Amino acid sequence: MQRSADGLVRSKRTSEHWRSCPDEVGSSDGHRYVQFNPAVAGQTVQTNQPNSPNSNGLKPPVWRQVLHVCLICCAVAILVMICLSAFPAIGRRPPMAPVLTGVYVQNVVSALKQHQETLGHYPTGSLSQISRALRGSNQSGLVFLNAPSQMIGPSGELLDAWRKPIMIVCTNSDALKVYSFGPNGKDDHGDLAGDDLVGR
Repeated sequence: MQRSADGLVRSKRTSEHWRSCPDEVGSSDGHRYVQFNPAVAGQTVQTNQPNSPNSNGLKPPVWRQVLHVCLICCAVAILVMICLSAFPAIGRRPPMAPVLTGVYVQNVVSALKQHQETLGHYPTGSLSQISRALRGSNQSGLVFLNAPSQMIGPSGELLDAWRKPIMIVCTNSDALKVYSFGPNGKDDHGDLAGDDLVGR
């Protein structure tokens, strides 16, 4: 390989190599020449690797990475809000207050029946007196109902999930009625046509 006066490097190549090297140029003397640039001679050409952050090998600034994460989070939040607005039932639990109150009222009915079967009569008096009798304040000191503290009113009466007193109507006969006012908080006197929750 020889250097010519016009800055080209003379190289005798075969015709096959000439066809495979389009960067080489030819001349009228039948030789093949390669363009020579002293400014980049000896330097290693860097190519972009698929896993490299960018062309110069530097990672993007931290604030840019944080910005990208924030944008992604905002996009996900917007999509979730759109889905929830389109399907209101998603992510909502059924109201538990009626279920809890219905179970609690039924427990009160069971406690009253156990009191009647054990002591021979239903507890009488005000709602708070009946509540205390079921919770152990009776002549035998027996506990028929374990009521959580949040279901007991300031006067000792039993409360439902809406902090309304549970109505208890009982006599020494077989007549017994226990009910909650229900979600509307109005006394329908245990009428099933209303929303009262009645124990059986």
